Amino acid sequence: MHNLKHVVLVALSVASFTALAAEPVKVFPGWPADVGAGEAAKSADPAIAEVTVTKQGLRVRGKKDGRTTLTITEGKTTRTVDVVVDSAGWQLVQVMVAKVDLAEGTTPTAEQLEARGIPAFLHTSSAVRADSVSYVLGQRVLVPVQAGDVLQWSQFESPKVKK
Repeated sequence: MHNLKHVVLVALSVASFTALAAEPVKVFPGWPADVGAGEAAKSADPAIAEVTVTKQGLRVRGKKDGRTTLTITEGKTTRTVDVVVDSAGWQLVQVMVAKVDLAEGTTPTAEQLEARGIPAFLHTSSAVRADSVSYVLGQRVLVPVQAGDVLQWSQFESPKVKK
């Protein structure tokens, strides 16, 4: 009886692990999500999601609503992960984010910034909206800005007023 109990527990553990492994990674459009360890990865549909290798592991970024599969290689093993990119009916506001790290005193260019959608209820007037990006181009940042950070008006030098 004792051995049977262990077999049942092991079988349930394996079934639970398999069920967990089958869960898709859910990603909001424009934002990244970690998908675990791996040396290389490829998205079946890069128009829906792209994947990059970082020091912390693999990171997927949703590009538009849809579903795709990632093929992940680690050593001699290969695994697949389903990815669902879904805005789930949220009303999105386009805000500007840094594509790269910006050091204090940097004057960002349009190539260093990109627009991303965030849920409208998370947006405040302190974030730079995509339709207002022209006001920050040519202005120096007063503090370091990390890649992926939503740009805030308070991070920029005020324009000089001519007398």
